Amino acid sequence: MFYSYSCKRLISEKGSGDIIIYFVSVSILLLAVILDYRECKIPNMLIVIGWTTGLICNVNNGGKAVIPDRLAGAVLPVIVLMILFKIRVLGAGDIKLISVMGMFYGVKSVTFIVIYSFVIGAVVALIKMIYKRNLVIRLQYLANYFINSYSAHKVSKYEGMDDESSIIHFSLCIAFATVFIIFGQNLLL
Repeated sequence: MFYSYSCKRLISEKGSGDIIIYFVSVSILLLAVILDYRECKIPNMLIVIGWTTGLICNVNNGGKAVIPDRLAGAVLPVIVLMILFKIRVLGAGDIKLISVMGMFYGVKSVTFIVIYSFVIGAVVALIKMIYKRNLVIRLQYLANYFINSYSAHKVSKYEGMDDESSIIHFSLCIAFATVFIIFGQNLLL
């Protein structure tokens, strides 16, 4: 029922160009999530297709005036989130997927997509740790990581515990955050 209402509202409030942008971006997200779960990797070809279609859709919908915002939306997440890749907290595919959403939706929306993705990811991680009954061990491991990094005066790679219980497919969190932005943007933005 919510989906039906949301789609009707979108069609009545937005133009067909926005609907195409929503459809294409969600399709790319769906493919990314499937491939991430199946192969633990988001292929670069999908990322390139996402960047290209995002730019084309936005130029067709908003003209050349949207290009600077969309390019900034694609580049800024890569720059800001690179530190999380360097310490092995976030995968390169996840960062590039966020970048694709930046190309589709621009700086303001991708900022919220990043924030909501991390909130959703934290909730998923907490639920997973409770379910796997390793919450205390994981928190101790994280605390030791911070203590060791502080003692060494450098940020080192977060190695994790190298088992399935430590893996979260962050593409799903990005997808949920983006869908929330699409359908719930009038609520918060």
